[in-house]
Amino acid sequence: MLKQPSVPLVSVFILASCVLWAQEDRLFDVVPPEKAAFNYPDPPREGRADYFTIVENGQARCAIVHPIGKALETRRAAATLKAYLDLATGADIPLIDEAKPVPPRLAAIHLGDTAVGLKTDLALPDVRYGDDVIANINGYLVKTLDEKTLVIRGKTDRATALGAVGFLKRYVGVRHYWAGSPGDLGDVIPKTPTLRIPEVEWCDWPYFVSRVMSGLNQFGPKIKPEYKRLRTDDFFRMNYSIPSNESYYRWLPVTQYGATHPEYFPLFDGKRFVPITPAEGPEKGKVPQGWQPCVSNPEVAQVMAEGLIDYFRKNPDAIAINLAVNDGMGDCMCENCRAMDAPNADQVNRIGLCDRYVKFSNRVCEIVEKEFPAKIIAFIAYGSMRMPPETVKLHRMLMPVLCVGSKMNAFEQWDQWMRMGARRMGIYCYHDDQGYFIMPKLDIRQSAKRIRYIVASGRARHFYQEMYPFWPMDGMVPYVENELLWDPRQDVDVILEEYYTRFFGPAGPAMKEFYDTLEAGYERWIEQEGLPHWYGKDKGSLSDGRSFEQFKVLNPAEADKAEAHLKRAAAAAQDAPLVAERVDIVRRIFEFAAIGARQYGAVTRLQNAKIESEADAEKVVADAREAIALGRTHADYKRDVMEKPPASIYAPFLRPTNIFHDAVQEGIIHPQVVQAVGDAFDRAATFLQKSLGPTAAAAWWKKQRENVTDPALSGVLKVSETKATGIAPENQIKDPSFELRGEGKSPKDGRPLEPDHQQERGLRLWHRRGTPFHWALTKAEAHTGAYSVEFSDSALGGITEPVAAGASRCFRVSVWLKHNDKEATYQMVVYQTAQGKRSPRATVNAALLPNEWQQISTDFLAPMEGGTITLHVFAIGQTPGAKVWVDDVFLGSYPP
Repeated sequence: MLKQPSVPLVSVFILASCVLWAQEDRLFDVVPPEKAAFNYPDPPREGRADYFTIVENGQARCAIVHPIGKALETRRAAATLKAYLDLATGADIPLIDEAKPVPPRLAAIHLGDTAVGLKTDLALPDVRYGDDVIANINGYLVKTLDEKTLVIRGKTDRATALGAVGFLKRYVGVRHYWAGSPGDLGDVIPKTPTLRIPEVEWCDWPYFVSRVMSGLNQFGPKIKPEYKRLRTDDFFRMNYSIPSNESYYRWLPVTQYGATHPEYFPLFDGKRFVPITPAEGPEKGKVPQGWQPCVSNPEVAQVMAEGLIDYFRKNPDAIAINLAVNDGMGDCMCENCRAMDAPNADQVNRIGLCDRYVKFSNRVCEIVEKEFPAKIIAFIAYGSMRMPPETVKLHRMLMPVLCVGSKMNAFEQWDQWMRMGARRMGIYCYHDDQGYFIMPKLDIRQSAKRIRYIVASGRARHFYQEMYPFWPMDGMVPYVENELLWDPRQDVDVILEEYYTRFFGPAGPAMKEFYDTLEAGYERWIEQEGLPHWYGKDKGSLSDGRSFEQFKVLNPAEADKAEAHLKRAAAAAQDAPLVAERVDIVRRIFEFAAIGARQYGAVTRLQNAKIESEADAEKVVADAREAIALGRTHADYKRDVMEKPPASIYAPFLRPTNIFHDAVQEGIIHPQVVQAVGDAFDRAATFLQKSLGPTAAAAWWKKQRENVTDPALSGVLKVSETKATGIAPENQIKDPSFELRGEGKSPKDGRPLEPDHQQERGLRLWHRRGTPFHWALTKAEAHTGAYSVEFSDSALGGITEPVAAGASRCFRVSVWLKHNDKEATYQMVVYQTAQGKRSPRATVNAALLPNEWQQISTDFLAPMEGGTITLHVFAIGQTPGAKVWVDDVFLGSYPP
């Protein structure tokens, strides 16, 4: 493999990171969070105990009073407060608006901006990060005015909701560890039929002024109808006060400017691309991504600035808004935009393009600051803005939010943007289990380490996490992160001790050992594969998503060890039904990951097998048998356990991006297993043919098939037997070396082609819209014959060759290619399409062999009958000057 698709970026990071950091290279001292320049709130001031009575002997002694007609935030906070107080005490606490009188002899909890609340001075200071002052939009007050009056009120409606949750956590002992409704399996609610709180005055606010975790509300048990307003992210105390998602499409509305000003939109291949917003269907009204504005056009800056100004006028309390690149690619290719890039910019890999967007954003800020100089304009450092600019500094209003991608070290990335002088910064991390993983990364302490590093820098203001956890497997990751986002001074071990003890009770010690085993596997992985930095190795937790490599974080021995801890936990929880149910759900979901880990272990043994004797060959067959059998077990377990409650409630795998999970299904052996088996069998076959001769080698393979009932294993053994006899599959691709197509005549009818109809030569070429791509049929290089296909300047593109599958299920696929010494990824991809479905893809990467013809090949086992087998050859992320030549494409079937 030459590199992963984003390696031009990675190689820059690695090059920057692979130096010996001296003390003077460190941008700041990583001081403990308590020494950070921040005005942390004081602890609560408490007086007489049992001062304010909420419930006595299961009978309500107070009512919850909320203001009339307030925002959803306050109404939801009131519902949350009542729900948990009722569950904790067994009472039915009245919930009334302030226009109604409080029932006689009842005290009152005034929530939010009631008349009583508004008369109570919040005494909340602005938050201060050294000299940087930001409005305290998260702060709240909890105060007993007298024995009959308690006020919970925030600086904003959202802060009031945070105050309600803060009160429940501190004074009622409620914990919401997994998503769900109040009282569901993920909650810990102490039973207190008599609940009194002390005389108190408590102001609280978080370190991070903006905190968000997308996905917290999307997976887990469905919210019960009586709790339909309640949300998990409320209990995790989120406040998305510094928006940082993609937004150019928002500030340049296609419906308003597409028809009248196409020049505002990007130039692709000499034409302006104006995205079309669907007028009907499931995507109705949704603006397509994959394009960026023509930012060199000064009118675009004016249009967007006016949009931001209008937003701040309508939302005077907002501290920030986002001005960020759209999702996907599609950078404008006009000369004026390219002139704004850094010198020697690489548009294919989007390196050096950040300069154009920062220059553009600076123009927008210059207009906005005339009316709103104190606001924050945030942008997500993502896509073409993932690396800092080289030729321009950030306007003081701009705040980068760093995306920690799969091949990045967050510490080094943070340093790079600090060097650009950013006065405020945010971080955008990924824990996207539902979309990418079966085996999540348990990066508890690594996440804490990232948070503490950026806090110590003095620049951290915002934290964004794509968090779609399998709650039973890794619910402590968002829990710990959120505790640290509120107060980074907390001890991770203390937080975890509370989690294990309160949530798993008598099974707590065993569950701690279980989770410690998973985290140790992750830490082994980060030590092996993390990118270096003086503060420690790091790598984005989305690494290896949707691939078999995800199981690197748990080897078979670790899986066995973790299972042993779960058995001990189950035994300890026998007399605690609620705990036993929690442990059982963890076990069910973990076992699915453990099967994958064991299968990956077998695959790894196949990949590393050295064949020096018949015993080695027999061991390869045994490992193949195990790998394929575990694939069947995986599919059965998915059907029988994972797709049924309770596992399906907490790990539904609903997101369409989880391609790997889709590959685990009855009748399908993952292509990587087939590749590993086929490659190992090829090595065994070479040895056997040399040591036994072709006839005896064929007999050896035939003997291995005796009593084999699994059709996949029987099939690959039969292929090895066929190879040993010298029978080769016949290529089904017409004109595999492009000789007919190279002559300038269409294979369809033999007529000469017009100069502007090159793609009618029978070549099926593909590239992603909005990305560079150049190709040619050339005589400059050829493996055989006179012609090959040449690709250059390709971000993501290549050639496609489909053939009918016919009656066969076993195929041999290969291609010859040659590349020069410039960086890129070249890969062959194979899959089957049949019965309206597409099989999992088999992917083979080319090795780094500059200026040499090499053959990449694999066996492909079609999981379905009939349909089409499609071969792609892709050129991905070609750096400037990179070229590849493709020739002699082969797709042949073995006898059925």
